[in-house]
Amino acid sequence: LEWCFKYDSRPGVEGVCLALGIDRTTLGRWEAGECGTDKRTIAKKIKSIIAQYLENLAVNSKINPVTYIFLTKNNHGYTDGHNININVNNPLGDVQDANQLTNRLPQDLDQGIIEGQWRELS
Repeated sequence: LEWCFKYDSRPGVEGVCLALGIDRTTLGRWEAGECGTDKRTIAKKIKSIIAQYLENLAVNSKINPVTYIFLTKNNHGYTDGHNININVNNPLGDVQDANQLTNRLPQDLDQGIIEGQWRELS
């Protein structure tokens, strides 16, 4: 990060990687913990500092909002989507056969029927 400030370069993933003499793939491996917990901790801190710096720039109108969105989505795992989980519960169970379903119905269908007047709705 000092290198970025020394050369008047905004701290970013590419700039930090350049200063460290690594590429972004290596930084990603560090962040994933593939190179030990020390490097994972360093990578996460670096990316947190960069994300906070970008957020500060965006909030203070120092960078274009589209640039902020692009950088945070591509380098910091941000998304603008929603996750929707749909659980389908089949109240009829796993039975697929119509005859098997019919056999599950009560045999005396007249019992419990409520009498009433019916009319068609338009």
